[in-house]
Amino acid sequence: MNILEQIFKLENPKLEYKISEDIYDLLFDWFNESKINISTFETNFFEPLIKVYRTLEHENKYFEDNFEEVRKGYYLKFAFMYLINHYPNNILLKKFFELKDTPYDFHRNITLWHSHATLAHQNPDLFRPLDIGSQIAKYYHAIHARIDQNISYLPCNFAQLKFHNDAIYFNAIFEYVNEQTFEEKPYLLFLLLKSTTLQYDRLVDENGKRINDKPETISISPYDATIEKAFEKAIQEHNHSYKANLNKDSFLILKDFLAFKLIDKRAKLNIDNFEEAKRLINQSAGNEIGILEHIIYFIKNESLYEQDRYWKVLLLSLTNNIVCTTEWLEEKIDFLLSKNEDRSSLLKNEIRNSHLIFCYIITPLIQNLSSQLDYYNLIVQKYEMLLLKRTKTEPYADGVFFLKEIASKTEEKSNDNSASESFITKLFSPKKFSGVQIRDFNKAVALLKYSGFYYKTKIFHIDSYSYLTNHEKSKSLDLIKKFIDDLNVLVPVALKKVHKEILYADDNDKLFTINYKGKDTIFRSSFFVEDCNNLLLEADSPYRLVSVPLAGTTYHWDEIPYVLLSLVFMNKYEHENFEKTYISDTNIHDWFTDNESTTYQQFESSIKNSKNLHPPFSSQTAITFSELKNSQVNSQKSEENDNLFLSDINWEWFKVKYIDELSSKEQWYEIMNVICQSPKGKKPTAAWLSSLRKVIEKLGVEKYFKELQVLFDLSLKEESWFFDVYANALKGLIWSCAYIEPNDLSLSILKNITEYSYSKIYGVGAKSTITGNLALEALVATEKEEAFGMLNIMRNKTKYNKFVVALEKSIDKFKENSPIPEQLLADMSIPSFGFKDGKKTFKLGDCKIIISYQKKKLVKDYEDKDGNSLKKLPTQISDDHAKTLKEINAEIKQINSIFNDLSKRIKTYWLYDRVWFFSDWNKYIKNHDLIYPHIENLIWTNKTQNKDFIVLDNQLLDIDNKEVTSNSEDEICLWHPVANSEENISQWQNYLWVNKIVQTQRQAFRENYPFSKTELDLLETPRFAHHFLEVQKLMAIANNTGWIFTYVHEGVNWPRVYLKPLNITIHLICDYDRYNFAIPTKAIYFTKGNSTKINDYKPTQSFEKIKLSEIPLNTLSEICRDIDLFIATTSIANNVELSENRQEFETYRTEYQKGLFSDNANAKIRKQIIEKVAPILKLNIEKFEGNFVIINGKNDTYKINLSSGFAQSNETQKHINLIPNTSKLKSDKKTKLPIEDDETLYIILAKIMHLQTM
Repeated sequence: MNILEQIFKLENPKLEYKISEDIYDLLFDWFNESKINISTFETNFFEPLIKVYRTLEHENKYFEDNFEEVRKGYYLKFAFMYLINHYPNNILLKKFFELKDTPYDFHRNITLWHSHATLAHQNPDLFRPLDIGSQIAKYYHAIHARIDQNISYLPCNFAQLKFHNDAIYFNAIFEYVNEQTFEEKPYLLFLLLKSTTLQYDRLVDENGKRINDKPETISISPYDATIEKAFEKAIQEHNHSYKANLNKDSFLILKDFLAFKLIDKRAKLNIDNFEEAKRLINQSAGNEIGILEHIIYFIKNESLYEQDRYWKVLLLSLTNNIVCTTEWLEEKIDFLLSKNEDRSSLLKNEIRNSHLIFCYIITPLIQNLSSQLDYYNLIVQKYEMLLLKRTKTEPYADGVFFLKEIASKTEEKSNDNSASESFITKLFSPKKFSGVQIRDFNKAVALLKYSGFYYKTKIFHIDSYSYLTNHEKSKSLDLIKKFIDDLNVLVPVALKKVHKEILYADDNDKLFTINYKGKDTIFRSSFFVEDCNNLLLEADSPYRLVSVPLAGTTYHWDEIPYVLLSLVFMNKYEHENFEKTYISDTNIHDWFTDNESTTYQQFESSIKNSKNLHPPFSSQTAITFSELKNSQVNSQKSEENDNLFLSDINWEWFKVKYIDELSSKEQWYEIMNVICQSPKGKKPTAAWLSSLRKVIEKLGVEKYFKELQVLFDLSLKEESWFFDVYANALKGLIWSCAYIEPNDLSLSILKNITEYSYSKIYGVGAKSTITGNLALEALVATEKEEAFGMLNIMRNKTKYNKFVVALEKSIDKFKENSPIPEQLLADMSIPSFGFKDGKKTFKLGDCKIIISYQKKKLVKDYEDKDGNSLKKLPTQISDDHAKTLKEINAEIKQINSIFNDLSKRIKTYWLYDRVWFFSDWNKYIKNHDLIYPHIENLIWTNKTQNKDFIVLDNQLLDIDNKEVTSNSEDEICLWHPVANSEENISQWQNYLWVNKIVQTQRQAFRENYPFSKTELDLLETPRFAHHFLEVQKLMAIANNTGWIFTYVHEGVNWPRVYLKPLNITIHLICDYDRYNFAIPTKAIYFTKGNSTKINDYKPTQSFEKIKLSEIPLNTLSEICRDIDLFIATTSIANNVELSENRQEFETYRTEYQKGLFSDNANAKIRKQIIEKVAPILKLNIEKFEGNFVIINGKNDTYKINLSSGFAQSNETQKHINLIPNTSKLKSDKKTKLPIEDDETLYIILAKIMHLQTM
């Protein structure tokens, strides 16, 4: 029994797939018809082939593991390819592709087969039949089957067939294709005839270096004579079968052109610098139509990729001044009408590059015939239908211009005149047209419907969806601005914003926002026409926006019919005429005569309903919209305003809402006039800056910045700032802050703009990186130290990685010319905003406003002219100086914002292991009025003297409250518990407790993570391994803490962070899987340099790890503190429902809650505080055990996890659900804790107090 019979009879239910008996029947039939003996095939071909395959280790293992299944799959595949090679019979091939219930992707695996390169080279006689069989199957499929694959797949390897070094392979493929009859055959053979290849010279010099690296282009092959003969015969057969006029000479002219050299995309391409195109045009003189025939035949089959611009130049030049016959042109139009608009990968019977044929051949040629045509001509009506049916959104502009020109010169004809009968394809019929339709022609409607605003929608959405835009952003914006220009003819509106598309957002229907009389109105995509008409009703306009159905079509990926419509402004009389002549009941009925489907009936009903405009006309006018528009354009030319800000309707709302509220509004009109004319480049011009300086100096630079602060304080959140004319003006305002005498206030304005620009929008990203980067460049351009301080304040504050990268670049650029270390330079450049001795004074009339910071809180004091304290400002002073008070409050708000941001710097003193000379520390840290409130009550270490001191009331005191003195060269650092002994830590904790000091930063009671000498010698530590963390929460917490962990990567991924001042990267390795809700933690390691970039699917990347001993202890501890936070907030042990999904999660949760993991640093600190407060609160604590505190209750003993705060019975481990009220505990002065930011600690104390009563 041969193998095929064994496979057929062996029905093993364990096999992965079972196949139809039709496959075996076809195989037996093919063997019989080809007279190939099955046993001979198996002995001489299949078994030797499998033996060769099994020399590959992975293939051999595959066979050993699944022998029956693998042998069956390979036999079926190899047998068919072998048979197709030896006996390529089209009848059998047809049956082959009609097979159903085949193994997965069976046909594709054969047609897209690729031999193993090494094995094929070693065993050519075994692999050649497979290669040939695969290719013949592929060509049959593309030529005859014409399903699921396109003829376009043929040229990719057929064109190179003549350079194949195996004559047997060439002859087999070429003979098969040449024996077939199909329309594209001359095209395919033409590709083979004109093809070239590159040949490299393999000569090397004595050192083994290649002598000539430039390849030689080869176009000649041994098969050229055979190919040319077959090509000539194919042309004759094609002309006979398809009544065409192709000839070899014209193809050769085209061949020369196709050898054109590609020109840089940025270079302008025209006929003057396109030599190959000029040569073709000269060679085709007198035979232009013949050459066009060949070009159409060629490009309707060819994939041109990005070569459209070359063909455009050629075709427009070739068709210039050519006058063809209307019969020839009508034939080409009919050809395109009879096919769908573009080929897809799924359908074979479509025309490739139809847009080139339509736009650059048919359109210019019909324009050349315009003097002979009018709108009633059959060819014009067919052209119109082709124009409308082939468009995806917006009809081709040149075609629209032609139709409007023809319609405008065509005389109106009466309905009873037979000449008024004009051809039109049934607009919404999916069937091939076969007749004519009577349509009333009205010149006004014909001109109106090509408004320039088009949209496409599913046929049952005609009442709503009115998408004015397409996917090309620049075109969308241009189209919207064009629409707003037309709308402004009727209603004075300002375009404030075009909304970005946000995937899955609830408000993604927003298209753009306009402002009318100070009120914002959003135009929605789904109700565009209705929104527009509601606005026109509000303005009492006698015009309405009307949807005009133009043509029906379908998209390839959607079987639901679509309709192309235009949007037109009409008055009441125009609309009545439109109803009568265009969407009359008769026309609508005729459009849908052959369409009985429900969807078309819905559409018919929808069009009829659209006659009833909502809202309806409220007033009337005899002036058409086009007449009104033309008259306004002419009047605007005669009325020119010198002030662009005052004359531009886009700024009217801004003027009224913001500028007119400023105390110096008249001067601001002049300033904004210059600002509105900001240069388009990335830097201001000298002339523009000079003009701006003049108008600002009239107001006063200091006054300008104060009022600008007020302006931005009120208006910066207007999203229009990042759009169009407003964005350009914002650029000018940014430049004014950097180039016109910058000061602390102007720099803080730039900081505000930068941060707001880089604030994130969900699903989009930063609001405007362009504006943000412009403000960063402006800060750098000032070259002021205070600007560097602003950059560092933002860097310490932000956790948004994209913003971090931009800030790092600006910081690097700024410090290029500074010899001072970056961190010290940052200390030196923190702005003081005019504070002196901890206070800043503002004058307001006869009074003063004095601000200071006490316990990190802003305090305002008021004094009269004699220096007497006031509880508040007198009402008269506030009223008389309201606008100045607004400026003062805006400045105070800005100062307070920067003050709060400065608190983020304190952690960096530990993280970056900062050390100062005492002289620098004293000057830039202790004596800085905005930094001092953040460091008061913090402990510092004089490393040189090995002494600790605390900053209290501007004094430096040791633990015995004695004043400490330091030398200017002494080294000072911020005290951290990890670098100190238990005794030292306990002493400072007692000091704080006794003196009732609450630190601004958690320090003496700070979680710390000491490392043993053994652990410090490691390259990585498993300290936080084996936790299961929720992926989404971990990403949110990690990124908010300044780490990087996003869904960008498909393969390997984990949290990591780069510390630039130390030039190290920290990695928290996790077994990442983006499809799992929880991932396990593994090791932590450090690398030199920035290694945050991860390559997908390379889990064994060779990072150069460094020993933990090379990392400063403070840095190590702070990194561990971050990771401990990740675990505490994202562990699935906190989520009962999720942890029950898998056994390993449930086991982990149980162990976590039992405290079986290593002692938690947070729990350790809480234990220390609870031990101190227990006697005061009279807590009945039995003992501390690991991460737990054990409490003696009246009836039971309980334990509370000091990390999570979970409470449970000590004996049964049963969870006790308690939600205690902590407010009373917090307000008790006796229990004033030395840390304020630990809500869990208060909850644990409240639970202890409750459980000891149970």
